[in-house]
Amino acid sequence: MQISSVLSGFSETALGQRGEAAELGDRAGSDSAGRIVASFAGRSDALGNILSQYDVADISPRQFSEMLQKLFDSGVISDKEFRQLAAVRQDLDAAGIKPDDAVNLLEFYSEKIEELQPEADAAEANPSGADPLGPLLGRFEWIQKFAAIQLAPDSIGLDALV
Repeated sequence: MQISSVLSGFSETALGQRGEAAELGDRAGSDSAGRIVASFAGRSDALGNILSQYDVADISPRQFSEMLQKLFDSGVISDKEFRQLAAVRQDLDAAGIKPDDAVNLLEFYSEKIEELQPEADAAEANPSGADPLGPLLGRFEWIQKFAAIQLAPDSIGLDALV
């Protein structure tokens, strides 16, 4: 999963490989550049506003689902990303966490990953085995990104998202 895909919908000609603004030159006029900047600003504002309402270190499964729905409805995340992140709720349900019980998602995924590490080590020794940590690591990366943005919502920018 690519966390940087939070910026999906932005032209690669408008953003450089590391996410900084690139020269548009003859390929696009100033109107196009203005639309790109305005689009990013809107998504950045929506991301910051939504994440400021929640704390992934103290969130219930129900609240996480609400946050996820808001991110999707505002266009911050794609349908594919929404489905990938919905697996967080499935993980919480499978762990027996009730919809209104608070959980620290950072600790939850750290513990899950530590728990599955021996299994992952065994799978690494067998090249045909599936990686049990892959999906969990992807979800943990999203949670870490959300936590970082929640700690410093005013610093959201290209560098914060990519």
